[in-house]
Amino acid sequence: MSQHGDNEPTPEPRIPTDAELEEIVEGVLLTGTEEEQAKQIFKSGLVPAVRTIVSLSTLGNSERIRLEAAKIVVDRNLGKETLGGDLWDNLLREFSGGTEEGK
Repeated sequence: MSQHGDNEPTPEPRIPTDAELEEIVEGVLLTGTEEEQAKQIFKSGLVPAVRTIVSLSTLGNSERIRLEAAKIVVDRNLGKETLGGDLWDNLLREFSGGTEEGK
């Protein structure tokens, strides 16, 4: 278990096992061209992938992992245009105590 917040142990993020991933792919009835089949496989893996990203955004082992996963979640929900061009850079600079010149 990793430490998070007020030194409380947090559960490790749950990453799907190889068997679970295989079940996702095996459960897809593939039709069409190879490209269409590949898209079908990616689409069937979307929900587990999103669950993993959201889990990592709160339970990741490091601040960097949690931040990167959180950025994906926020970007997908609000859109990069809504957030403004340098929002993440500005937040990171503010968080790290950097200045505009230190960019």
